[in-house]
Amino acid sequence: LPAQQAIDIYSDSELCVKTLNEWAGGWERNGWRRKSGPIKNLELVQELWALFKARPQARVKWIKAHNGWLWNEYADSLASAWSRVAI
Repeated sequence: LPAQQAIDIYSDSELCVKTLNEWAGGWERNGWRRKSGPIKNLELVQELWALFKARPQARVKWIKAHNGWLWNEYADSLASAWSRVAI
């Protein structure tokens, strides 16, 4: 997709959605620190934040897990299958 194309990204991870939509910008401005202590998985957060900022038309939205939404159920089944293979 072209970088300027609008895209909606759905996640059932409220932590991931809030990280991108609410927290990461402030953490970046504060030198990747937060008041309550270190940011867990900082390298992953920084990588995800860089990807998110590179796509200004991207929107990340939260959806409820296991609520019958077709693509969320499909992603969950893929993740479950992969976890069985990787162990």
